[in-house]
Amino acid sequence: MATSVQGATDYSIALAAGYKGQVADWNDPRITSNVAEGDILVGLALVRGTADSRGVKVPTAGGIFEGVAVRSLHQLEDAATGVLEIQDGHEVPVLSRGDVFVESADVVAIDDPVYYQDVGGLFRMDATGGTIIVGARFLDAGGVGDIVRIRIPSAVA
Repeated sequence: MATSVQGATDYSIALAAGYKGQVADWNDPRITSNVAEGDILVGLALVRGTADSRGVKVPTAGGIFEGVAVRSLHQLEDAATGVLEIQDGHEVPVLSRGDVFVESADVVAIDDPVYYQDVGGLFRMDATGGTIIVGARFLDAGGVGDIVRIRIPSAVA
């Protein structure tokens, strides 16, 4: 009698290639420990905060780019919403060099330049409401709301 494994051919349960704020390549990232000024969703651009040299926040009117909020293994998503959020005053790991998965706010192509939105911290391929991350580029093509990889070069760090 042959046996079958339920769901063995059900690819709808497969994991995505990446999630917002996930480091995409561990070859040579630069990740620093900072302090959240306000609640921060993983995967957003962060700018320098006001409290001290380690404070970072989601941009509300531009600012000095510090990096992308990345997921830490000890952080858990909210069971009710499925959102991974770092609370105000808590430690936030920030990737300032390397490859990371982010959400695109625009239609993007491979090698497009990367801008972060001055309000909200999503990523796009043009200056409409955003600030360029010098030397950064998209590694994947995608549409609005897609999860794509960006590369932040060592020149930014």
